[in-house]
Amino acid sequence: MSVALVVPGGIPYFSGALVECIERELRPLGYETLVGHSTGEPSNESKLIRTMPGKGIDGLLWIPYGKKLRPKDLAIADTFPLVLLDRPG
Repeated sequence: MSVALVVPGGIPYFSGALVECIERELRPLGYETLVGHSTGEPSNESKLIRTMPGKGIDGLLWIPYGKKLRPKDLAIADTFPLVLLDRPG
């Protein structure tokens, strides 16, 4: 009963507000939220995305840092719940 959220660096106010809203919606349903910041580094983002499913999470919310990483490139199972969220312009 946990969901991970991977966010890039550089948008702390947006990320904080988003985490708060997600937790407000999910906690009453019994879910907890794990947050990982990629700090704007593609290698950190890739590592977080690859390792989060192995942490026992039930789903992943991801705000991609750039356009270079795609879910199919990260060996995420097609059946794993994954939501890609866009960043503000």
